[in-house]
Amino acid sequence: MNKSAYLIFDSRGAEIRARSGLTAPDPFIYLQPEGENPVVYFNALEYGAQKETLKQLKNGVQIEQIDSPPLIALIGILQKKMIRSVMVPPSFPIEAAKIIEKNNIDLEIYNFEAERAHKTKKEIKLIAEAQKINEKTFLLVYQILSESKIRKERLIFNDEILTSEAMKVLISKHLLESDYSNPEGIIVSSGKQAAQPHNDGSGPLSPNKTIVVDIFPKSNKTGYFSDMTRTFVKGKTSTEINKLYSAVEKTQKKVLESIKIGDSCSKVHQIAADSFKKLGYKTSKKEGFIHGTGHSLGLNIHELPRLNAISKSTVEPGMVFTVEPGLYYEKVGGVRLEDIVAFLPNGEKKILNNFNQPFLIP
Repeated sequence: MNKSAYLIFDSRGAEIRARSGLTAPDPFIYLQPEGENPVVYFNALEYGAQKETLKQLKNGVQIEQIDSPPLIALIGILQKKMIRSVMVPPSFPIEAAKIIEKNNIDLEIYNFEAERAHKTKKEIKLIAEAQKINEKTFLLVYQILSESKIRKERLIFNDEILTSEAMKVLISKHLLESDYSNPEGIIVSSGKQAAQPHNDGSGPLSPNKTIVVDIFPKSNKTGYFSDMTRTFVKGKTSTEINKLYSAVEKTQKKVLESIKIGDSCSKVHQIAADSFKKLGYKTSKKEGFIHGTGHSLGLNIHELPRLNAISKSTVEPGMVFTVEPGLYYEKVGGVRLEDIVAFLPNGEKKILNNFNQPFLIP
């Protein structure tokens, strides 16, 4: 009897980690034939340790040992299981895909990411733990900016010019001490750079201008991400910056307070856009409010569903979103605030952030 199966060939990606609970130094095979328990395949080097991990996880995943490299063993496994079609993630290696199709096995792209839209209570707890570490990191950022001195339009920390790169190094070291990493990078941008939402930032940080700090660390132990943004001004602010910050703060608060189960994700985004418009800031592709209101997160930093104008999804129990409205103007800079809102499986709404330091640092 010919069967279909879910197939993942990876080492540390979100799909294989979510399905198997495992990671490894090298790619391994995850296979779940229809109507059967999932099986992972490892060579002798990894088999013993991974078997012990699965005993602790008790997640129903079985394990088998293979004597050849996974890519070579793959076709033999599929043929033995009488698999004639496989559903794979979009990130499936092209080399493996060619081998499968060469052996007349149908291959279809499957949206594994959609399976992670609804988080369990345990998963939300892991995201909350990551957020606590992130907030401690932001306290470090706040301390560094507080201790910095302004000299000749430069910020000086420990007798050296404080740059975006130097701040990122200090952030990374701090996170590493808690066993967290930054696989997707860190944003520390100021001045005109801060007016570009995804500009990582480079060079000296500017006093008296907005400094956007966006940190999205991943737990090396659990694989779960946090995501948080704050905007600071070191020195003196301006009327324009104050107005921008106030508008973003009011808009974010409105979205966080109003978002609820049953809302369409596009409606949530529209609440943010309407708030900015009411406060005198129009939505535009070039300046102002130029991106979506937020996104889900978990084993990837950006997951579905998204809070934007084109989303067809609905807010449901188990979903976790960032809420990160922002305003960006080249002549003034950028302001973005980002917090995480979680809806537990029982429907309870929970804000995962507790960082309330003021944006202006004298």
